[in-house]
Amino acid sequence: WVSATFKSAIKPAARSGHAMSVLPGRGYLLYGGTGASKSPLGDTYVWTQSDGWRNQVQALSGTPSPRSMIAMATDLVRRKVVLFGGRGVSGALQDTWEFDIDGAGGWSQRVPPFSPPARFGHAMYYDTARDTVVMVGGTGDEPESTLGDVWEWNGATGTWSMIPSAASFGPRAGAVAFFDSARGQGVIFGGLAYRQSGAAVATFGDTWAFARANERHRSGIACTGTADCASGFCVDGYCCGSACGSQCGACNVAGSLGTCTAVSGAPRGTRAACSGSGSGACSSQCDGADVALCHPAAAGTVCAAATCASSASAIPASTCDSSGNCQPAGAPTSCNPYVCGGSACLTSCTVDGQCAAGGFCNTVDQTCGIYARLATLTTSPTIGKVGSPLTLSATLSAGTSVQYLFLQGPSDGVLATACRGYASTCSFTPKTAGTYSVIASVLADGSPNTRSRGEDDERTITVEVTP
Repeated sequence: WVSATFKSAIKPAARSGHAMSVLPGRGYLLYGGTGASKSPLGDTYVWTQSDGWRNQVQALSGTPSPRSMIAMATDLVRRKVVLFGGRGVSGALQDTWEFDIDGAGGWSQRVPPFSPPARFGHAMYYDTARDTVVMVGGTGDEPESTLGDVWEWNGATGTWSMIPSAASFGPRAGAVAFFDSARGQGVIFGGLAYRQSGAAVATFGDTWAFARANERHRSGIACTGTADCASGFCVDGYCCGSACGSQCGACNVAGSLGTCTAVSGAPRGTRAACSGSGSGACSSQCDGADVALCHPAAAGTVCAAATCASSASAIPASTCDSSGNCQPAGAPTSCNPYVCGGSACLTSCTVDGQCAAGGFCNTVDQTCGIYARLATLTTSPTIGKVGSPLTLSATLSAGTSVQYLFLQGPSDGVLATACRGYASTCSFTPKTAGTYSVIASVLADGSPNTRSRGEDDERTITVEVTP
């Protein structure tokens, strides 16, 4: 857990015994509770991830009266939050209210022809199988009025109906309840019973699942047999809208539970396996579009991945033909000027090892080529002297024959004048003492000028010249 931060300074006052329910597409709704003064509250707040809390201001005549120990549940189809009862200033309440998630987003009271007994401390949940709100348990004002009944709210007709049960979970208040959509059952856990002048004498740690007698589920709810389903079809573990016996259909496709939907790959469950020509990746299979039959793999489907024949060549991928046969790959193709890496020829480089034999990587544009490389750059003698000749020599470690070697030098201009031509050696006579920095650049015969300075390689040497 982490403490939530707020973009707005607005936040609800401290409270207990309040209720919250989801507002799909908006956030969460909070209502009521008991404040620090021990008095019931009647304010409404909406929480959103982007803005934090917002107070829903509405005329007092159009909102539920202050109350605590209430219960709410969200009707996902009608997009209403349903509130029933709670404990007000004068005791237990039995009114029904709905909060509109869309539109103005306010409260409105519903007046059914008959309401459940007044109560607080009850639990409510939304039954997605029947699209109704269910209320269980709670307690009234009398010391021994803990309730163990089950009621269903049909918002479309505006009516409450008591649901009989052959076995009772036992009267209780303060329990929690939710709907298990996979099993199509309501679940209730815990709570306590009030006896002896309002004292709590029993606290429960039991779990009950509420299954309606002879209830048949709508499509999309988990089932174990046809008797579970209103459609009469229990297919692939879910109530389905049809028998869905076709070879490439299924009723348990995620996102389409209860609807016969085309699948990809092998048929599901006990349906007949695909047959016909082809093998491996080219064999017949469900294509995700036709629920009726399997189909050969589409022409051009890769049936054997590309691979390297050697470090210098690659074998292209094999593909299926229109008859479901895997066509042999063609002859290996040369990767020159690159090598084969993984399963295909490389198309760029960052190091020399990614280039074909005799090639080098130009790291400027990440291409391979036959580039000349300088091996050595030396001076003779190693320490020069003013007025005495100094010879510079360069050799290559790789590449084609040297066409040009350009030596350029210090600011005194002597080296630039003496060595402005291109050669593998150059001699000049220094005029001043100091440190000379000399750059040697080489251009290989027949190779492109790919570096930004127009050369294939360069090297710098410093020479000390004494008086």
